[in-house]
Amino acid sequence: MAAIFRRDEQQREAAIMQLPQSPPGKRALWQNALLLGSMIAFLVFSDWANPRQTTIETQSGQKMQVAVLLETTDMLRVQLEQPVGQWNKGKKLDVPKAEIVHTEYTTPEGYEWANWMYVHRWYFAGACLLAVLAMLLWWFDREEIGQWLEHTWSFARSIIPLLFGGVLITGFVGALLPEDVVGAWVGGDSLQANLLASVIGAMWYFATLTEIPILEALLGLGMGRGPALSLLLAGPALSLPSIAVIYSVIGFKKTAVFVVLVIVMSTICGMVFGWFCV
Repeated sequence: MAAIFRRDEQQREAAIMQLPQSPPGKRALWQNALLLGSMIAFLVFSDWANPRQTTIETQSGQKMQVAVLLETTDMLRVQLEQPVGQWNKGKKLDVPKAEIVHTEYTTPEGYEWANWMYVHRWYFAGACLLAVLAMLLWWFDREEIGQWLEHTWSFARSIIPLLFGGVLITGFVGALLPEDVVGAWVGGDSLQANLLASVIGAMWYFATLTEIPILEALLGLGMGRGPALSLLLAGPALSLPSIAVIYSVIGFKKTAVFVVLVIVMSTICGMVFGWFCV
């Protein structure tokens, strides 16, 4: 956007230079960066994924390397990580537990460090949490901490209902949307599938934190991982309500360019991810 509208950016920067200088902050830049980095590290370590691969063997002697999507008391909903017979990679299967004679968990070569991190993740997460608490006590006064807690509670009250709403929508999507339709539209990593996912993401309104459960349901119905990334990139960036607001602020020309750039870049990222990273 800045490259396309260079002249407008130059005028905006010139106007900003005329503004009075803002007062100095209470903390140095490195202190804010360290606090933010510690908070991000806590989230990363606490949500560290298990890198182990699952291989199941059925009573017929067939071995399948799978990703477990859903587990109930008597059934596994799995996604094939490798082609098996007439089934392609990514195929979703319902495997009764009674037919599984052996389950093996292995760590891929080169991912031993990730498995070690997974085993010790709570130690790292705890250290990051203690670091955040220490920085709050040393660098923040009581008024700032009170404001932080107040804003945190306000965000929690706003987000939790949306999260439950996303779970509810996920149930409807998983139950009502035919699996063959999802597979036909966005089941592969083609240009058409990624472009369609990007357009849907750009038009569809995703409330905060509802993207993940909805996307998980679509993946379970056969959505490709490339289109899933395209949808996940375009969804939070745009929606019909946000496009209307953006249009009212920056006009039709810039809004159109922004929408096209979001869709194109989301499509490209999804295709690259689907072709080379999955």
